[in-house]
Amino acid sequence: MEFNNLEIDSASQANQDIILIVNEDYFFLDVIAGNEDLLYRQKHEILGNSIAAIYEEEHVELFTKVIKDTLAANNTTTIRYNLTVMTGADLYFEAVCSPMAIKFDDKRAVIITVKNITEKIETQKALKASETNFHNIYETANAGIAIKNKEGFYIAANKAFENLLGYTEYELKQIHFTQFISAEDMEHEMFLHNELINDKTNKYTIEKKFITKSGKTIWGSLHVSTIRDEKNTSTHCISVLVDITDRKMHEEVLTNLNKTKDKFFSIISHDLQNPLIGIIGLGEVLKENIDTIESWERDRIIRWIIEGSQTARNLLINLLEWSRSQTNQIDLKPNVVNLYDLAEKNILLARNIAESKKISVINQIPQNCAVWVDINIINTIIRNLIVNAIKFTHESGNIEIYTTIENDNCIVSIKDSGIGMNKDQLERLFNIHSKFSRPGTYNEKGTGLGLILCKEFVDKYNGKIWATSAVNEGSTFSFTIPLAESHIASYALND
Repeated sequence: MEFNNLEIDSASQANQDIILIVNEDYFFLDVIAGNEDLLYRQKHEILGNSIAAIYEEEHVELFTKVIKDTLAANNTTTIRYNLTVMTGADLYFEAVCSPMAIKFDDKRAVIITVKNITEKIETQKALKASETNFHNIYETANAGIAIKNKEGFYIAANKAFENLLGYTEYELKQIHFTQFISAEDMEHEMFLHNELINDKTNKYTIEKKFITKSGKTIWGSLHVSTIRDEKNTSTHCISVLVDITDRKMHEEVLTNLNKTKDKFFSIISHDLQNPLIGIIGLGEVLKENIDTIESWERDRIIRWIIEGSQTARNLLINLLEWSRSQTNQIDLKPNVVNLYDLAEKNILLARNIAESKKISVINQIPQNCAVWVDINIINTIIRNLIVNAIKFTHESGNIEIYTTIENDNCIVSIKDSGIGMNKDQLERLFNIHSKFSRPGTYNEKGTGLGLILCKEFVDKYNGKIWATSAVNEGSTFSFTIPLAESHIASYALND
């Protein structure tokens, strides 16, 4: 039986709704389908049959109950359910069951408007999944995530954000975001924030320092973007903070290494040329005047050539050893070394330079002094300090090498009677970025690289190197190295 004379809402048909008319005995009186693909059975199979004959038990119970409840209350009832339709699609439906004012064959009936809400349900599921995913990311992310209102106060923060800054979420909610802006960043970041909340941009990223609750400074990469409502109006800001302190430290190290590299090439290109140019010039003088030059002048030129060659040689050795130290190609291979014997060998190597200035180099180190060092490294340190002392000592002066014992360390000192240094000159020693070099008492040239190399090698033993000096009263350079265990025991026994 079809009720074509019933007035059905035209909007329902346009939306491809299904209209079902069912009597109180649960028999279908009419079916109107805007899209028959949404039906569970063919229309002719449904008409005149009962709900029990059409649907599975699960849906029979649902539909009979909603019809019964609707007629009992004489009021509209709404239900949602999912159903696999004729096409095999598993769809979600919303059914609005309303009592009808007229009877059919003296039986009450209901009109059921069924809407396909699959897209809506899937959207809700996707939104729920998205919210769940965001919540999981929010809670477990290594990056700090916080939400603040447009006034700049935090309203939420995840654990990572708390851990980075040292504040609890409760404490953060009492803090305005400007508390984490340093004075030098304030103007720039406030400009970015105002651009954001006034919808002139939708995000910004900056790298800046943060002061944590404990007072510690960290570097952070901060990405801030807007959260918008359904009208596309910004309502809140979400901040994502990543700790980049390690990266910044590495950048600083790299910057310093680049500065060191630039200094290194400056030394090579400039300072290495000086002694070589001098040697070449003196050689040309000898060549052009070999038959006329006085013997005393010839001897002086030869001495200058020897000194220039020694200067160039020492510089080349230091440059090679320094470059190896910068590329970590020098490994400590410590052993028991007799310090007295080692000093004697280095004094012998510098004898020609010392004798040319009539300088006495005196070894006052005890003959049984044993240290635990890499022999190549200790040779480099002592050789450089002896040559340096000779360079700045007047003719007929004295240089003393001696040691003192302090706990498990040996303090080695090289003392000269030379020209000495003032306070400003002392402060510039051992720093490649503050080049300090001056001519010696025979106008010997230098670069200051030898002292820098000494410091780097002493640092490898976690030792210290320093100098004391006064103008015209000489200088004493001292450094610490570990004593060998056998010498420690011997020293304790003799003490």
